[in-house]
Amino acid sequence: MTDEMLMRRHMTKRWKTVDTLGTPALYEGHEYKRSADSPVNYAYYIRTTIPAMSADLAKILALRFIGIDGKAMVYIRGNGKCAVKEHSGDSPWFGHYRPEMIVPAEDFRPSDEVEIWVILRNVGRVSGIGWPVHWMYTTKEAIQALDEKTAREWEYHKFRYE
Repeated sequence: MTDEMLMRRHMTKRWKTVDTLGTPALYEGHEYKRSADSPVNYAYYIRTTIPAMSADLAKILALRFIGIDGKAMVYIRGNGKCAVKEHSGDSPWFGHYRPEMIVPAEDFRPSDEVEIWVILRNVGRVSGIGWPVHWMYTTKEAIQALDEKTAREWEYHKFRYE
């Protein structure tokens, strides 16, 4: 089942809540349950209104995950608009470290009603969302710098420990 099919079917009421080391409100849908020969997949879903915040015209609206781990796709959807960002995989460090990720949502505005989906695939040891998630204003350059920093850290880990 594709992410689009999952979001369109919107069957979260039939899912069961699961816990993956502290990730809030994850759901395991019947289409996503583990079988003997398939990996585990989870989806986090929430419907919310973007809060009123003082805007900086030089910055863009974004959704900040202070910690997310695992192969994931993040979707922010509402009023025919969609922002999407991929999280590439499990953190290379053992324990509870989960890297930060910022999803640009520049087409959205405060007071927009949105659905936020985080679809985690091939869930591993501590995959999930950890720590707070919040809206913020930032720059494209700051988002790019964070993405580059994360990529460097993961490359360093591969070089040093693999």
